[in-house]
Amino acid sequence: MVAPVRGQWAHARRMRNPAWIAPLAALDSRSFKVRKTWVTVVGVVLALLGLLWFLQGVGVIGGSFMSGEAVWAVIGLVLLALGGRLLLEALRGNRS
Repeated sequence: MVAPVRGQWAHARRMRNPAWIAPLAALDSRSFKVRKTWVTVVGVVLALLGLLWFLQGVGVIGGSFMSGEAVWAVIGLVLLALGGRLLLEALRGNRS
């Protein structure tokens, strides 16, 4: 463990010393699997919610205050794109 550096240039000295990166490199594969699982779950939920809101916004699914309102179609598309991006990242895995 690196001792804390005090003084005016403490940040610069800490950045030159790569020892603070060591805990990040010690992460095991289990933590990456847990992260991948959570990113996948959040991506699926956002994508499904986005699809629902988009379909309500364009009027395909009725019975809600969101039905036929264009703002919900736009919000739904944004959520759908965000959920899709999260799913792509989760499926791609760790390529570093």
